[in-house]
Amino acid sequence: MNHIAFFVSSKPKKRYIYIGSGIPGSGKTTFLKKLAAEHREGSAIVVSRDIFRDQLRTEMGVSSYFPVAGFKEDYLWQRALEDIFAENYTHIYIDQTSINTKAISRLLMLISHLLNPQDEIFIYRFWTPFEVCIKRNENRPLLKKVPDSAMLHFLRLFHEPLNIEALNKIHPISALIPVLGGYYE
Repeated sequence: MNHIAFFVSSKPKKRYIYIGSGIPGSGKTTFLKKLAAEHREGSAIVVSRDIFRDQLRTEMGVSSYFPVAGFKEDYLWQRALEDIFAENYTHIYIDQTSINTKAISRLLMLISHLLNPQDEIFIYRFWTPFEVCIKRNENRPLLKKVPDSAMLHFLRLFHEPLNIEALNKIHPISALIPVLGGYYE
């Protein structure tokens, strides 16, 4: 009797990781969701750090913007990223206010052990005018409103040059550009 062994390739699929970078209200979430929707169902996902902040604020009984970044939020965020990278997604969109080299480097550190050598990382930098971000922020629900002082702080950090070798490509996104058959505003 001949025995034929079938081996399933253990070579992981190439994945594309997209990181949104911009101050609150710059349009990261909207844009990344539109890009993810262009992929075959089940092959792309958008993961947002805001979800974990909202969950922690609810647990803490806080009814307005309150900076909750800390160990627990980082832990929940890292676990979520680990779960997502373990799935079979080929396009992973990370929505986080990754505004400067330090924030992006920290995110890359969180996911470094999850990456395959052939994976590609891209960053979308959202250069939305500050006035537009402020207006969008004013229209947010109370829990998602960011204080003006924090918005100014994020703006200053955002204008620092990025110096990250791990990124394959950096794409600047301006306020009004054609996007997927419409206009990004």
